Amino acid sequence: MKAWIIAWDWTGDYTAIADRVVGIVNARKSAKYVAEIVEFLYLQFNCNLTELLTYSTNRKKSPCRAEIDFNGRILCGGNPSLKAEVVEDVRVSTDPVTGIETISWMTQPVYAPDREKFIKLVGEPREGGFKRLITGAISQEKMWDRSLGRFKDKFYPKPE
Repeated sequence: MKAWIIAWDWTGDYTAIADRVVGIVNARKSAKYVAEIVEFLYLQFNCNLTELLTYSTNRKKSPCRAEIDFNGRILCGGNPSLKAEVVEDVRVSTDPVTGIETISWMTQPVYAPDREKFIKLVGEPREGGFKRLITGAISQEKMWDRSLGRFKDKFYPKPE
């Protein structure tokens, strides 16, 4: 199965979020359509009501705009940021004892323009995926406890 995977990406434990995968969207949807979803999800996580109202009336006032790269991947935000890309062979398996889900997929090849106005392969397809840390609905809970300087008890010890 082919699908858009929307997932969080971060550079330090202090910005870690309970579920990396935020959403799965039909692969037939356009990058422009998915970019709007990514922006909305990012703003829901980061903005107050005043900012959301401002964004809803004029998208150009958005504090964060999703960008579509050369390969059709979508990036939005700082740290953490949201990334969306079309992937293939999407599978979800559930551990029968714990109920913990694991999602896996194969990424698309990555291309870049070269100086002769052609495109060249810069990244082979690779396996991707995540193992959830919790069961149930997707969670946007931050895993890091700033006051203690470590992961919250339910996420401790440090996840893989």
